Amino acid sequence: MRKLFQDVFQTSPYQYLINYRLQCVRHELERSLPDSAIISQIATQYGFEELGRFSQYYRLMYAELPTETLKT
Repeated sequence: MRKLFQDVFQTSPYQYLINYRLQCVRHELERSLPDSAIISQIATQYGFEELGRFSQYYRLMYAELPTETLKT
């Protein structure tokens, strides 16, 4: 099953899940007001409990920090 997933999505199931959750967080940050959103709450809402690792994943995927997304 893992091989089939890799063939179809060109990524592992674990990485696919992380990418999906990062997309959800980004969407929330983009539609939030900078003064009212708390990044840690949004990240944990989507299953990121290690906030340092979350920030690393986010920066790798979007080439910016979550705080930068929130400001724009």
